[in-house]
Amino acid sequence: MTHDYIRHGTTTLFAALSGGGNFGVVTAMRCRLHDVPSIRTGLLVYPFAEARAVLRRSADIAASSPEDLTVQFGCIGGPDGKPVVIVLPTWCGAPADGEVQVAPFLKLGTLLAGNLEAMSYGTSLTLYDPYIVNGQRVFMDTCWLPALDSAGIDVFVEAMDTAASAQCALFTHEFKGAASRVPAEATAFGLRRDHVLVEILATFVDRSDKEEEQRHRQWAQATRGGKGALGPLAQYSPAAIQASATISRPVEAPRRERTSGKGFCYPNCYPDTRRIRTPIVKPLILW
Repeated sequence: MTHDYIRHGTTTLFAALSGGGNFGVVTAMRCRLHDVPSIRTGLLVYPFAEARAVLRRSADIAASSPEDLTVQFGCIGGPDGKPVVIVLPTWCGAPADGEVQVAPFLKLGTLLAGNLEAMSYGTSLTLYDPYIVNGQRVFMDTCWLPALDSAGIDVFVEAMDTAASAQCALFTHEFKGAASRVPAEATAFGLRRDHVLVEILATFVDRSDKEEEQRHRQWAQATRGGKGALGPLAQYSPAAIQASATISRPVEAPRRERTSGKGFCYPNCYPDTRRIRTPIVKPLILW
């Protein structure tokens, strides 16, 4: 947003930003660009039978690494319909240090597929492209955790053991480094401290029967808010966020079908435009 809006805190700015991230009118934008000639990254696949060990080792490595290293974790259906573990480390620091920094992620367990190599940031955004197809419905829920610890990993494993179908998935996104150093009052997003965003995705064929739809919806909601689920592990209370920000946001996002930059849909709002690109819609075929 323009500096004038931020400095004066106009009602227009905060009306737009308080829409939960789903509404806004941007008339001007100034972006700070960073020169990143290349990064080192790749999509690594490990067997789900080793999920707890792989995720714990990954989390330990990530916690002790420089902030130039970020790691995305995921659990998703494999080619046989059974889940696998995805680890996607990304090094954006000095290219000469990249190979050493990401090498430990190749030795987390029995590597089924994948490698780590230098590439442009734009190329890294296409790693999931082979698995995107049209015509799918996605129920998405989210939760913010202080970190992916043993309790959270246990929920991941148990959730995938009871998934409604092979199209159900869990993914993490780290929030740390420069993003955590932005003053809480500078934006409408008040959680300016290191944390992990968890995406809970339940995907199925568009226009499935109501029972199939309900099974997927219930799985996503139970993974986030049921007994032994991720929601109770969130230690950031709305009151704490309110105290550190001009506008507070709930720690756990509302349960709803929603859209994002990745192409999730709003079937209730746009019933005639649901055949869109979605990122996680079929088992990965990686080997």
